Amino acid sequence: MSHLRKILDPAARQRVSEAVAQAERGTSGEIVPLVVASSEDYSDQRWRVAVAAALLTAAALHVFRPELEVMSILWSEVAALVVAFALAGWSPLLRLFLPRAQSVGAVKRRAWVGFNELGLSRTRDRTGVLIFVSMLEHRVEILADQGIDSQVPPGTWDEIMKRLVSKIQGGDLAEGLRVAVLDCGDILRAKFPARADDTDELPNTLVVHED
Repeated sequence: MSHLRKILDPAARQRVSEAVAQAERGTSGEIVPLVVASSEDYSDQRWRVAVAAALLTAAALHVFRPELEVMSILWSEVAALVVAFALAGWSPLLRLFLPRAQSVGAVKRRAWVGFNELGLSRTRDRTGVLIFVSMLEHRVEILADQGIDSQVPPGTWDEIMKRLVSKIQGGDLAEGLRVAVLDCGDILRAKFPARADDTDELPNTLVVHED
């Protein structure tokens, strides 16, 4: 069972999806929570770690085992390369080697991809909101379409993101998402009340990408 599937079991996903339906009552806004395992595969960073491990292995063998033949050292390097690349795919370890600028950029790009793929950029009044969580990077983004951003003050989403991060750090991702969805709903109802001809343009569901 994947880590995401474990912490977001069917009951937890249902709780968040029900919060979406509740938050959208009385507003023309559309809210979609999206959780991904990671925003990139970071294969470039994994290869850097693997190459460094292979070079360190070769250097150590030259110093401590100078009697080894060249082919033995070469095969040891290859083994170190393969093992290090595999280990660098383990989230806690990979996170240690990720430059902050790279992970921040990856999360922002992935959030915008999700925003567009899930149809949030195509709502009638441009009132879509994406609540995005990327687990590997431990980062959260809230993206609002131009119809909303033009009507709310800067920093509107900061407190919601802080509370969401706090819940995630406390080990309750589902509750953090549920509260964040309801908080976004409060803002949308105040600024964008439902119209007489409103329709539910997007599914009221938590979207999870486990790969």
